[in-house]
Amino acid sequence: RFNFRMNYEIDSSNSIMINPSVTIQQNNGYDNVFGQTSSGSQLLNSTSYNSGSNLSALDASSFLLYRHRFDIERRTMSVMVNGGYSNNEGDKQLYSESIYYDNDVASDTVDQNSYLDKSGYNSSVRLTYTEPLGINGMFMINSSYSYSTDDSDQQTFDLLNYNSLDSSLSNVYTKVYKTQSYGAAYRYNKNNISFMTGIDYNIAKLRSDQTFPYNTNTGNKFYSILPSLMFRYSISRDQNLRLFYRTNNNAPSIDKLQNVLDNSNPTQLSIGNPNLKQDYRHSLNLHFSTVNPGKATSFFILFGGTFINDYIANNSVIAERDTIVFDNIELYQGNQITKPVNLSGYVNLRSFITYGMPLDFIRSNLNLNLNISYTKTPGVINGATNYSHSSSYGLGFVLSSNISEDFDFTLSSTGYYNAVNNSKQTANDETYFNQRTGLKFYWNIWNGF
Repeated sequence: RFNFRMNYEIDSSNSIMINPSVTIQQNNGYDNVFGQTSSGSQLLNSTSYNSGSNLSALDASSFLLYRHRFDIERRTMSVMVNGGYSNNEGDKQLYSESIYYDNDVASDTVDQNSYLDKSGYNSSVRLTYTEPLGINGMFMINSSYSYSTDDSDQQTFDLLNYNSLDSSLSNVYTKVYKTQSYGAAYRYNKNNISFMTGIDYNIAKLRSDQTFPYNTNTGNKFYSILPSLMFRYSISRDQNLRLFYRTNNNAPSIDKLQNVLDNSNPTQLSIGNPNLKQDYRHSLNLHFSTVNPGKATSFFILFGGTFINDYIANNSVIAERDTIVFDNIELYQGNQITKPVNLSGYVNLRSFITYGMPLDFIRSNLNLNLNISYTKTPGVINGATNYSHSSSYGLGFVLSSNISEDFDFTLSSTGYYNAVNNSKQTANDETYFNQRTGLKFYWNIWNGF
C-alpha cells in the first residue's frame, strides 16, 4: 500500500490538498467442501467439491481539494475532484461430484477453469459555495457530478468437454452509473447550539450492456430527494448531545447485475439480475456523551437506525423436485438457486453504551460495553416473502494500561448472544453464542527492541 498527502497553503485565501493512494494485492485460495441435503430422514443429494483461485488486484485513487476564502468572512468556495481505477484478474478451478438420490440414483461431475478480468473507473467533481447569513447563520449550495464504469469478462471452460467454452457460465458485461446532484443547506451556530439542515435533488442513470453470450441492454433513470439534518447541543462543557439524519442511494454492484450463473457450490447456485434498481436509505443516529474530569470517568450512549427501500434482497428457489427456473436453468431436487431482487422493509436498529473509569492500582483504564441490535431482512423463498428477524446482545470490557513508555497492554473480551427467527422458513431459526477475546501488548525489551 502506498499513501501520500500534501497540503499546500498558496496564500491566506487559497489552499490545495492532494491525497493519492495505491493498493496492490495477491490472493491464493483453496476450498474443500462436503455437504448433504435432506428432507426429514430422506437424503436428497450429496456433493463434494474442491476449488482454488489465483487472483490479483490493483486499486488506485486520487483526491484533490481546492479551497478559496473571499474577503467577506465565511464566504468560501471549494472544488473537490476524485478519480479512481481498479483491476481484478485471475483464474479459478472447480472440480465437483454430486449424487442425487431419487428413484434412480444420478450423478453429476463438473471440472472447469474460469478466467476473470474486471476493471473499473470512477470520477466525480463537487462544487460548494457558502455565504454568511447574519452573525450566526450560513447558507450553502452545492452541485456534483459522478461517473463510474465497470467491465467484467468471465470465461469458463469445461475440461470434460475438450476444454470448450461454456457460454452458460461466461459473460462479457459493462455497467455505467452516472449521477448529478444539486443541493442547498443552512447552518446555524450560536453559543451551545449548532444545527445544519439540507436537501439534495439527485438524478441517477444506470445502464447495463451485455455483449456475450448474447447482446442485451437495460437502462434505468432514478430521481431522489435526499434530506439531511445535523443537530448538536452542548449541555455543558463536559456533556454533549448530537443528532444525525441523512439519506443516500446505493447502486447494485456489477456482480449483482450480471446474468451469469455461479456454480462454485453446485447445490447452491446463484445468478445476477440486470433489472435491479438502486436502493434508498434513511439513517438516524443519536449520541450522548459526558465526562467527569475530576474522577476521570466517561459515559457514552448511541442509538441508531437504518431503513432501506428497494433493498437488494435474495429471491431463493429450493427445488422440491427436479425443475426448470430462471431462464432455463435446470435445478435438481434439493438444490437451491438465489437471484437478487429489490424489496422494501429492511430495518436495522442498534444501541451501544460504554462506561469508562480508571483503575489506579494497576495504572489502567476499564471500559464496560453493552451492545444491542435488531435487524429485519426481507427475502423471497419459493415465491413467498420471508422476513428474517435477527437480534444480538453483547456485553464486554476493554482493559487498557498506561504503565510506562516501555510496557503497555490491552485486554478485551465481548460475548454475544444471537437469535434468528424467520416468518416462513422456521427450519432456519437458530440461536447461538460467540465470544471474542484478545490480548495486545507492547514491551520495549532493550534499546528499541
